[in-house]
This record gives sequence, C-alpha cells and structure tokens, in this order.
Amino acid sequence: PFKLSFAQRRIWFLQQFEPGSGAYNDPTALRLKGEVDFGALERTFNEIVRRHHVLQMVFPAVNGQPVMDYHPSVKRGEPVRVEIIRTTLKEQNPDGGDDVDEQVKAYVNRFAGQAFDLSGDFLIRASLMEIGDKHYALVVNIHHIVLDGWSKGIMLQELMDIYKAFSSGKPSPLKELPLQYPDYVAWLHEWMDGKMYAARLDYWTERLKDHAPVLEMPFDRPRPSMPSGKGSLEPFRFSPQEFADLN
Repeated sequence: PFKLSFAQRRIWFLQQFEPGSGAYNDPTALRLKGEVDFGALERTFNEIVRRHHVLQMVFPAVNGQPVMDYHPSVKRGEPVRVEIIRTTLKEQNPDGGDDVDEQVKAYVNRFAGQAFDLSGDFLIRASLMEIGDKHYALVVNIHHIVLDGWSKGIMLQELMDIYKAFSSGKPSPLKELPLQYPDYVAWLHEWMDGKMYAARLDYWTERLKDHAPVLEMPFDRPRPSMPSGKGSLEPFRFSPQEFADLN
C-alpha cells in the first residue's frame, strides 16, 4: 500500500461523512458525431488506465487510516477492464419528449451522480449513449481522489491521440511514463518530513488555538439539517476596468 497525498487525504476524509454521495465525482460529457469504433474506444480507456497507475487504485482504511493500493483484480494480474455501458436515448427515455438536449442532460446527471465505493470500486466509469444516427453522448465519470482539473485535460488529449491510433489499427503513439503518481506522493512525504512539516503544524496550531474562523454568510432561508449538494448559477458582469483591476 502507498500513502495518500495531502489533497487525497482531505477528499477521503470528507467522503466518509457521506459515503453514498457523488459530490466528489468529476464527470465529463462529450458529444460525438460520426462513426464510432466501439472496440477501439473501449481499448483506449483501458490503455489510459494501464498507463496511469493511480486510476487502478482503491482507497481502503487500515487501522482507521486510508491507504492507496492496487485494485484486487490488478493484484491478481488480471487485465484492467473499463467496460463502457452502451445504451440508447430511447432505452433511457422510452416516453421522452421532443427536447433531446434535456433528455441527454438528465441521463448525464444520473450517470454522473452514481456514488463510488472508494475501498473497492474502479474509480473510472464510462457510458456511450446513442442519441441518433451517428450521434452519441460519451460520459466519463471519475472520482476526484484520482483526478483533478489539470489531469482531466491530459486525459482528454490522450483519449483523442490513442483512439485515433487504435481506430486506425495502429499502436498507442504515447511513450511509457517514467514516473507514476505514487512516486510523486512518496517524494512529497519525504519532502514534508522533519522541520518542513513541523513548522507548518506549529503555525496552524498557534493560529487556530483560540477558535476556528467561521464564514458567516447571509441566507434567505434556514440552513437544512443535511446538505443537499444542490446549487445554481448566478450570472454577473465585470466592467472592463474591474476586470483590469483584478489582473
């Protein structure tokens, strides 16, 4: 088993409060138009997971502390399998209305909201929904404990590069990685050991010794007893001068 990064420990800790929540899911939805080579697409996802060991990890607790370890199937030497769910718009919404975009959005939201079991699930899922003739919605859902915003851009680029090669009968054009995420985490803990960690711990112990700061915000309704995770958008505009000041 490997240690977790400090960011991963925070996410793992927060997930324990709501183990059935999808709050830390990180979904991506793409519209695909044209012929799709399903076999090549599925092989592409499995190649990405093979390349990036962090996507093969589970996060069980050992003596109350989280560890990062390979999924049991990987330990048994079995090939990594990301099975893409194939479905159609009609199967998902047999009595759906005329607004296709709303039907697709509803399906994406349902798929993206499915919770992961950090201790046992592969933390990446994919679904390909046929919307119409040569028209698809590809949904990829990954837990945030193994993916961040920067990594998502890398994954999408690799998805395009590998799929292009596989669908043409060629091998992956990408070189093997010299380092994996657990290597970075090992370096991080080594760097933080000793005086570096102690200095930061002493700072926050002193800063928070009297009371933790509380963010007081005005609410137009009572705070619920349980968080719902629901939010909304509030559009606003910056003037050119305000935007320049921010920079």
